[in-house]
Amino acid sequence: MTRICSFIVAWSIVAGGLAQAQEPDEEEAAVVAPIQVAPVSPPIVAAPPVVAPPVAAPPALPPPIVAPALALPAPYPYRLQLVEGPPRSVPRVGLSVAGGVMLGTSWSATFMASVLTGQWLLGIPFLGPLIEIGAIHSQSYGTGAGILWIDFMLVSDALLQIGGLALAIAGARHHKVPGRQQLLIVPTGTGIAGRF
Repeated sequence: MTRICSFIVAWSIVAGGLAQAQEPDEEEAAVVAPIQVAPVSPPIVAAPPVVAPPVAAPPALPPPIVAPALALPAPYPYRLQLVEGPPRSVPRVGLSVAGGVMLGTSWSATFMASVLTGQWLLGIPFLGPLIEIGAIHSQSYGTGAGILWIDFMLVSDALLQIGGLALAIAGARHHKVPGRQQLLIVPTGTGIAGRF
């Protein structure tokens, strides 16, 4: 119904416009005559003259400075020698942090899942996910892709926890690095060395 009403309204507007657009009477045509206007060319504007910027001469260079000839002193009886320091033991902080983060995030996610689901065996670190696999298979939930997926997730969770512990232990161990280099003043003619 709405389409029909809008069609009727549109048709009446178009028809009314056509009725008004009929040709004018002869009297009106005689009064209205087209006016012819001669084309006007745009005014020509000359471009401003181009002026080159002033060029300044470069400043004169001062005369070169010549150092007077001096006699060099005799070579010193000492020389500088770079010596490696004793090796030192440094902890691997990056491995410790990475292992702690890996262990903490994987175990905390498993612990939250154990609290929400009531499967308290999951809360045991490192072995909890592996014990839970045995508990799931003993309750005979069936076989299929769902059980295999759960087994995969629990095994990978246990491996993440064990890997995080291994990284944290490896990072806690110290490893030897070369010592700091030392600059020694050594006499050139003798084997005596001094440190500062």
